[in-house]
Amino acid sequence: DDVKARLNSLGIGAPWAELIVKGASLKADDALNAWLSSASQKEKLMSTLFSSVGVGYSNGYFTVCFNK
Repeated sequence: DDVKARLNSLGIGAPWAELIVKGASLKADDALNAWLSSASQKEKLMSTLFSSVGVGYSNGYFTVCFNK
């Protein structure tokens, strides 16, 4: 099951984006700094294309999903 299939099953269409970072000892600010240090991930974080966001954490994974 991939992210596109999960979003489609919820009735969520394009455009969307997802960011993931893993690290057992990462804190939320570490995850944000990791995303901000990557040009492509920072572009998604700062995009005006998206108006909805979901943030999650589980088993050492931080995720952020964006949708219009």
